[in-house]
Amino acid sequence: MRYHFPHPNERRRIKRHGWSARLSTPNGRKILQRRILKGKHVISH
Repeated sequence: MRYHFPHPNERRRIKRHGWSARLSTPNGRKILQRRILKGKHVISH
């Protein structure tokens, strides 16, 4: 997350691409799973 929170579109970005948005759908869970398996440092916003 950026230092000066929130930027104008930050809330929208987090709502669309955030952790809870990913977890809320089966495909989103697949994305998170893939990123965890790849060893990504940042999994989601």
